[in-house]
Amino acid sequence: MDEPTYPRQSPRRETMIIGALRTDDGDEVPCVVRDVSKEGARISVSQREPLSDCIELTLQGSQRSVRMRIVWRRGADVGLSILGVTNPVTGEVVR
Repeated sequence: MDEPTYPRQSPRRETMIIGALRTDDGDEVPCVVRDVSKEGARISVSQREPLSDCIELTLQGSQRSVRMRIVWRRGADVGLSILGVTNPVTGEVVR
């Protein structure tokens, strides 16, 4: 999947935040969050990790995770769309 060329609905803010992805298989993949908006994020993974279509993103130092859908991939860069925040007690995804 390539990065879309259409204008974004929300401006993105550059970041350099350490995070971790959890795949549907339960695997954890370290990542760096490169930019964020209220609707999504761009992350980088250290290698071209196989990822499921939907993942959980947790930022370093946070106990909450965000359920996200992969929208595009280019090399180690991955574009994500926010599906909702995962309740740490129930596991329910809330938008």
